[in-house]
Amino acid sequence: MKYSGRILLVVSLSAVLWAAAAVCAWATDEAEALPPPEAYITSEGCKKCHEDKYNAWKRTYHSTAVQKVEDKPDAIMGDFDQTGIGFSKEDVEYTIGAHWNQRYMKEIDDDYYILPKLWSISSQRWEPYNVWGWRKMPYSKFCVGCHATRYDPVDNSYVEHTIGCEVCHGPGREHADAGGDIDKIIHPNKLGSVEMELICASCHVRGLDNSGQYHFPVGYVAGRDLTKYYTPTKMIDGEAKGDAFLRLFRKWWSNVGSADSECEVCGIFGDRGGREPKTVTDYCMSCHKYNEKYPEHTFHKAEVTLECADCHYKVEVVIDEEDEEDDEDVHSVSYFLVHKKTCYDRDYTTACSKCHENFTADSVERQLGIWLGRDSIHD
Repeated sequence: MKYSGRILLVVSLSAVLWAAAAVCAWATDEAEALPPPEAYITSEGCKKCHEDKYNAWKRTYHSTAVQKVEDKPDAIMGDFDQTGIGFSKEDVEYTIGAHWNQRYMKEIDDDYYILPKLWSISSQRWEPYNVWGWRKMPYSKFCVGCHATRYDPVDNSYVEHTIGCEVCHGPGREHADAGGDIDKIIHPNKLGSVEMELICASCHVRGLDNSGQYHFPVGYVAGRDLTKYYTPTKMIDGEAKGDAFLRLFRKWWSNVGSADSECEVCGIFGDRGGREPKTVTDYCMSCHKYNEKYPEHTFHKAEVTLECADCHYKVEVVIDEEDEEDDEDVHSVSYFLVHKKTCYDRDYTTACSKCHENFTADSVERQLGIWLGRDSIHD
């Protein structure tokens, strides 16, 4: 299956339905058809009038969620010089992710599949990913709807193969043609709090579309009622869909961090004034905020430039198929928690010996014992 991303020029039935309902997406009890492709202008189109916002978006992880290797060979972050990976760099057609982990995708039998190892960006090593089930999860059914702008399963097309501006703001053609009329575009922060949260929940809460075939809300557009397109998979008996979405999304939201760091942790940090993208330590400090106390926390002199991941490296955890389905699916809230069960080990003894080669496990343990108050400083 080829994702052409083509813009159809034929005014279809979906165009008519969309135009008739565009005034108020909440006015009907039925799911609406997708807006036609020509209703969209893509992120590059938005850039013409909103270059500052476009540049800010380019620095978020939404913009790099999916990258085509043919167009951007340096998108691959994994070390393919290592052995035993199970696939080669030449197999990779798309990368997925550029934050904590990066996955790799290849076309097989007319669909795309995410290959069964990921590259951990924080710990710089290969890790298993969905080893037993990866061939059972075609990209067209499990992923693309939240990785592309206006995906249509009828003809496997989209207008932009990335999480573009119009995913959160809705189609922009009418807005642009009206000279930037603010009433003809969705402003998430000007919606009610529930409607704004549901835009994020459409991809950050696991669920199924109305047909039960797709693991993303087919037909949903920012500003519409998500409950008409999508059903959460972890509902409580008697719970309304809207309540379930908010409960699950807010569980993720509350676990991400403090009020001023929720978007920081995910990399959606707006215009950084030309500053470099954040390091792992920068993300940690979004919540922990040690600032000038960092040397005290690390028990190393300030000139020793330790990163958080130098000591807090990932734990080796074998996740069985049941756990992986429950905790590691990218649609599940647990996947986005800052401290998953695989991150990070509080046993620092091995971490110390990475730099201090003359240290034994016993000597490291003794030294850690001398550093009284470590736990209180950490917490």
